[in-house]
Amino acid sequence: MGAWGIGPFDSEAAAAERVPVIRRVLERAAAGAEFLEIPDAERTVAAAALVAGQHPAGGPERPAGGPSGPGYGPSEPLPPLPAELRTLALAALH
Repeated sequence: MGAWGIGPFDSEAAAAERVPVIRRVLERAAAGAEFLEIPDAERTVAAAALVAGQHPAGGPERPAGGPSGPGYGPSEPLPPLPAELRTLALAALH
């Protein structure tokens, strides 16, 4: 997808800034825009994937490294994401 490491998903972002960045990306998409440009849509899907990767219903059968396996997503672990981001992620993807 190429969204991590550029723009708002800069891998150099401080750990404390990662959750707010994910929240801002999801809020922007969920705000009701009729159409998202490709970079914004990519960031939205990436943010939603990070949220989904921490969903407790994922189960132990998920491969190491997250929902898509190693090599995808941030190189450093994310802090636990707030549960309310799940609803926001769904609204952003809708």
